[in-house]
Amino acid sequence: MDATADREGFVAVYPNGTGRGTRALTWNAGGCCAYAERNNIDDVGFTKALLDDLTSRVHIDRTRVYATGISNGGMMAFRLAVEASDRIAAIAPWRAR
Repeated sequence: MDATADREGFVAVYPNGTGRGTRALTWNAGGCCAYAERNNIDDVGFTKALLDDLTSRVHIDRTRVYATGISNGGMMAFRLAVEASDRIAAIAPWRAR
């Protein structure tokens, strides 16, 4: 997405989920997944804090913030659409086949 972001003039951000080590990081998507769900990680709160931090550093149109993800990241996008609808304009999740 970096090349498209550069060409079209938008900011792309790639936060990591949580877990042990650097492999199999997950998002707490509500009913899923692994470490993040078992440890009740507040990923919605994290995302809101991330957006607050970004807007303090970079000019961002708050009405045009979108979320996407693959697999568990896509599930997290759905959760953001519900629980952070005041901050997320739209989502475009997809799953790997």
